[in-house]
Parts: sequence; structure tokens; C-alpha cells
Amino acid sequence: MTVCALKEVFKTLAYHREDPKLKIDDKQHLEKLEADLAKLTDMHQLFVLLIRYSSENASYLKDIILINHLFLVLLEKWKDTGYLKSDYKMFDLIQNFATTTVMKKFSSVLSNFVENGHTVNNCIFTMMHHVAGDCGQSEVLLQSSLLKTFLEIWDNKFYVTQETNDLMEYVMQQFVSKAENDPMSCALQMFGESSNETPYSSGDREAISSDGDSEKGSEDDRTENYIENDEEDILVMLFSELQDDPDPIGKIVERFDELGIYKSKSQIMEQLSKLDWIDDEQDKSAASGKDKMGVQKKEEKSLQCKLTDMHKDEIVPYCVQKLKETGKSKCLHWLQEILCEVAYVKLDSGIISKKEIEQPVPKFYTLQQKSVPLVLFSDQQEELLKDPYFFTLIQYLGFHTPEDVGMLFPRIPHFWSPDMLLDKAKQLGPIEKDKIKFDVSAIKDGQEFQEFAKPYNSNVYRKADDFQSLKNINDNGIDLSRVPGAMWIDAIQVYNNQRNSIMDVESDGCCDKT
Repeated sequence: MTVCALKEVFKTLAYHREDPKLKIDDKQHLEKLEADLAKLTDMHQLFVLLIRYSSENASYLKDIILINHLFLVLLEKWKDTGYLKSDYKMFDLIQNFATTTVMKKFSSVLSNFVENGHTVNNCIFTMMHHVAGDCGQSEVLLQSSLLKTFLEIWDNKFYVTQETNDLMEYVMQQFVSKAENDPMSCALQMFGESSNETPYSSGDREAISSDGDSEKGSEDDRTENYIENDEEDILVMLFSELQDDPDPIGKIVERFDELGIYKSKSQIMEQLSKLDWIDDEQDKSAASGKDKMGVQKKEEKSLQCKLTDMHKDEIVPYCVQKLKETGKSKCLHWLQEILCEVAYVKLDSGIISKKEIEQPVPKFYTLQQKSVPLVLFSDQQEELLKDPYFFTLIQYLGFHTPEDVGMLFPRIPHFWSPDMLLDKAKQLGPIEKDKIKFDVSAIKDGQEFQEFAKPYNSNVYRKADDFQSLKNINDNGIDLSRVPGAMWIDAIQVYNNQRNSIMDVESDGCCDKT
């Protein structure tokens, strides 16, 4: 319903943009609405997240792909209008779609090209054109189901534009060239999209499940169902190539993840055993990497050894430096901006004038007095959790990790005040003024707490007359006119309980006098 509602909003905005009969007041209102929507940066990546974690439901995927296309068209217009920052790059957003996982979803919808209609097909081909052309990631389109669909379009003489036909020919040429020059890699890429499992990485599966036994049971249930014939061929080829690796099964899991095939180690071990590639416990132990530690495990162990010799205050700067050295400075800026945004949301509007719009994710969770999730919208952001330096960084900054809270994403503790959040952000590097919505110097100790985070006192209302209007200030200095809607029920219940208690006392007093 949310997706459908957003689709109607964007369609309405697009329609009335060109309506010459629109009144001036209405036009100004819509322009203000568009300007605010353009600043909701979380929404820019929302549809990447929805596509990545969507099921194979064709109708739902169609709606997401259509609304994403409408939103991208609006973004281009907003950039031309000046609603977006001058340094905003559409390319950075489009790159999030240039992955095997996302293109697999687009391919599954395109397979019904006859029933889709021109609009949906056009949305799919437009995105594929950006992925192959602008992003230069044509290899993510080399999927057996997608190439088969291209051939069906040609065989059925289904009408497509010349631009679309050129795209399909280009992808086919890329396939032929890669098949000749690197047949092994081409075969892995071609059949790598055949899994039907929900697109969680192996790390996500562990994060989602807070109960190890239930995860083990689900793995056993899936073992016999998800390995298909094409995947068996890929598995044999990979094991033949990687069997001398210190952790061959771990490497196969990683290669499968890259191809869009999501298998656990136990699934792969079971299938290799059925295929007689490993036949006893010793071979299984060696193949699973229990006797030899994989490269990633060695790196993690090396990091842990270094951490034991370091003072606690040195760990965060060390991880920051390592991330910069490995070319991941962008993720530090991204994390810093989120911390500053949460601080902005938590600031009392009496301290600063909030002229900038607040992002929905931190706003909603802050109003609910809950820890704010660090939403990993794209595959690239999700990969950060697998980086030992990034994971150690958020641990020592004080984030709740997925394992700590049994959730999919890390979380920023709800009890962090704005000055604490800014302190964490400063540990990641200097805060650029154009990346923050308020003047840092305006924050003073003791003045930073948001009014809705203060607890209510059940003994506030001494008399029923104290609750005269919504603008009254109670004994704790809370302006009731600023109480968020989610807490109004509690406030009203407190008032009713106090009023009933006063009336009971007065009634008892009258009885005593009589």
C-alpha cells in the first residue's frame, strides 16, 4: 500500500507540473512539497532497498520498478529546478542498481514482456541502458534468463525501439566476446542468477536470525531443495579451482554471493558430499576450512591481535585510517552525515531554528524513543559490514551491531544526545559545514536534549484546572503544545487519572462532612 501511495503521489506531481490551469497558490504549495521531497535523501535509495529484498511477486516488482522510474524522472527535473544540491550526482544513485541481484529482479519482470505493457518494459530497458552504458556494468546483464528473453523478443518480432534493440545487440555481443575469451567466468555469470532464495548475503542470514538453532534448522530444510543442476556444474567447477585454497568452501560462498546464488556452508558441504567430491569427515573438515584459516579469518585475527595491544582510544582512529588507506573514505563521510542528521533531529527547536527538513528514518525512530537503524540500502553499503575495520569501527564507536540486537541493521543507541552524536561524528574526521544542517557551535552542554525525550511526571497535575489548554507548561518545563502525536494518548490518560483521583478525594471529603 505504501508503494502504491507513493506512486500516486509522484504521478500527481508529474501531472500537475504541466497543468496550465493550476491556481498560483496550489502551484506554490506543490513546489514547496517537491522541494521537501527532493531533500529526503533516504527516499532516493529506498527503491533500491525494496527491489533488493522484494519477493518474486511480479505485480509488486512492477509497481516498484514503475515508481522508481517516475521518481528518477522527477529527480532530474528537481536538479534542473535547483531543488537538489549543485554537487548532486545522479550517477551515484544509478550505480546502486548496477548489481547482479538488482538486475535479476528486472530480468524476472521483463520475462513477461507481452503482459507488462509498453510503460513497464520501457522502465526496465531504460534502467538497463544506464547500467550498461553510463555505469559500464554490462556484465551484470549477462544472465541466462535475460538473454533468453532477448531472443524471445526477437523471435516473436515484438516491437521495441531502435535504442532498445541496440542495447540488446550490445549485450549479446558482450556475451559472445566473453564466452570466447573467458568461458569459465562467462558460465558462472550466465547461470549465477538461478537461485530462488531471498537476496540476503550469508552475513545477513546470520544477522536476521537471533536464534542459532532456528537458523540451523532452516539450513537443513533448504539443503535438498535449492541446489539445481546448473548450480551443481558451477559448484564442481569452483571446487576444482579452489580446492587448494585454505578455505575453499568459504571462497565458494563468496563467489556464489557475487553471482546472486545464496548458499550456506552446510548446503555446499552436503551437495559436495552427495557428488562424492568429499567422502569422509577429515576431507569435510579440511574443505570447510576448519583445519586452515581463510584469508578473511586471518585478517580478522590479525586485527584482533593488534587491538589487544592498543589502547581503547586508539582503536577508532586506527580503523578510520585503515578505511582511508583501502579507498573507503566515502563510507566514513556517509556514516558521519547520518550521525549529524540524528543529532539535528534530536535538537530542541528552541535552541536552533530548524529550517532544513528532517530525514524520516531518524525522525520516526527518535519520536518513538528507539535506537535509529543504520539502513544499508545498497549492496555496496551492505558489503561494509563484512569489512573487519568498518565493523570494528562501529563497535568501538558504541553502535548496536546486528548480533547485539538481533536485527538486520546496526543501530545508533537511542540514549545518545546531540553532543554525543557530534563527538562520534568528529572522530571520523572534520565535519564539513556544507554537509551539516546546523551550526555546531550552537550546541551547549545541558541544552541539547529534545523536549519529547523527557519523561512525564505522573504527579504533575495537582488540579484538574492545571490542564487548561494545550499551551500550558507543566512543572518539568514541557510545552504540551509540542508533545508529539504518538504520546498524546499517554498525556490524556495521565490527565484523566489525575482528574478522577481529585474527584474521588473531593467526593470522600463531602461524605465525611455529612
